[in-house]
Amino acid sequence: MSCEPGDMAVCVDIFDEAFAGDPAITYLHPRSDPKVLKERSLQNFEKSFTAPGVKYFKTILEDTGEIVAFSKWVYPHTPDPNAEDPETAIRTQQHVLGSNDELVVEFFTKFLRGRRKWIVPETHYFMSILAVRPEYQRKGLGSMILAPVLEQVDKENAKAFVQGSEKGVGLYLKHGWVEVDEILMDYSPYGGAKDVKTALLFGKRHKRGLHEMLQAYNLAAGYSDVVVILQRPAPNHDYSVVFEKFVEDCPTLDAVDKLIRFATKETRNIQTVSVFDAYSFKPMLYTKKPSDEECHSLLEQMLKAKKPKVVICCWSKGDATCYNQFVGQFTGGGVGRQPTCVDVDTEWGPCVAIKSFHPATAVCHNPYNADYRALLIYHFIAAFLQLRGRTKEPAWLEQIKIQSKRSMRSSRNDHLSDDWERDACNRITNELYRSIGMRPRRYRRLEKQKELMNDLIGGLESSWYRNGSTYMSNIFLVWFTHFKSHPSGSLPAIGFDFSPGIDFLDCDITSMIYPTEVTTSHYAQRCSSWIWPVSQ
Repeated sequence: MSCEPGDMAVCVDIFDEAFAGDPAITYLHPRSDPKVLKERSLQNFEKSFTAPGVKYFKTILEDTGEIVAFSKWVYPHTPDPNAEDPETAIRTQQHVLGSNDELVVEFFTKFLRGRRKWIVPETHYFMSILAVRPEYQRKGLGSMILAPVLEQVDKENAKAFVQGSEKGVGLYLKHGWVEVDEILMDYSPYGGAKDVKTALLFGKRHKRGLHEMLQAYNLAAGYSDVVVILQRPAPNHDYSVVFEKFVEDCPTLDAVDKLIRFATKETRNIQTVSVFDAYSFKPMLYTKKPSDEECHSLLEQMLKAKKPKVVICCWSKGDATCYNQFVGQFTGGGVGRQPTCVDVDTEWGPCVAIKSFHPATAVCHNPYNADYRALLIYHFIAAFLQLRGRTKEPAWLEQIKIQSKRSMRSSRNDHLSDDWERDACNRITNELYRSIGMRPRRYRRLEKQKELMNDLIGGLESSWYRNGSTYMSNIFLVWFTHFKSHPSGSLPAIGFDFSPGIDFLDCDITSMIYPTEVTTSHYAQRCSSWIWPVSQ
């Protein structure tokens, strides 16, 4: 629905509410009288209402008639040749008292030049404002108010541009725009951040790459205190599904989500943590575009924009390249390598890099190694403990690191053979023999091997064994993955259920995470409930 001149005062109110936290609002007019600033805004809105090509649209509530959203478009038109040069007007106009005059001129000049670079007034559509009252945001009103104009753009086979803040990028990507340029504002001389981005998006109105960009945005849109850096996107993602399904279908992202949930006692998930790729939009190592340097430049920009307190580094350059010194500080440490926590001096202050490794190492390539999973769990727990100032590593972690490094040297990809049932039984019996300090025995007949496996399990309760938590965890991983259809999830013949006894994380970490609430056995059950479903 088109706006009327009398709606401009309400549009100013909606604009102020919607962009209250925007850096431009904060730093352009920090000492200005709000009433005077609002009066100037209303004058500008009313003046622009009658400008060539300008159209305002509104969304109203049917029951009350309240305006809750509006947009401002500039339709294709012929500019007035006698109009004052906009840049001259920006430099010479009287600014509201209490403004940062130099910043105001820089801000609007950059925006104006960005528009001139891309927009042809006679043929292009341009949306300069879309604002929704905060209480009605994320309810589809933005899409609703965009739809009529974009339908007209499509009918005319025209081009449409939008100049938007980072907050609005997800909506614009969803509706077919792709990013073609960016405007950087440095607010640091005024107490703000350096290189705040405002994206200039170009509407090609095609779907190629749209869903991939939207999912990348969804992953990166979480809180800024903790950032997870993964390697690169998989080449076979289905980006068209909803975000929750996208995460669930990817073993790595699903593992990251479960790790975050477990480390925070279900108070956070992958949607509330920022997740980046070191090689964004580059699923294959030898793809020429984007280059490694471009990927790392993007990663550097995103890190500097987020200013995280903790970065969980789950990537390594491997056979790729990394010449970016800043990004190089946030490479992973590999499996079981020292140190876990590294202090990094950044322009935004102290930051801790958790030197971890890629979750696929544990959940995809070595699905039966409990040490890898235990180490990953610790890395994510340590990351969130850093937010509370906890830095000391527990003594038991060293043994897990040693065992993990030893395993990595012996096998980087550990899967069952084609004769999976025999291989699984052999693995279980070998782990049982190791736990009680005996040399493994094997039988050619599978049934005989199963009997041996059951006999060994039956004697566990009365046996002395060493490193039992690790061995039992490895056994459970094999069992849950390949024999989980057995009634009660238990081994045959004696009904031995491993899940309550998987105690591979010591009570030291229990006291760190749940100092007064649970016992070690309770922790073990929670741990097993997270770890094993990852292998499904």
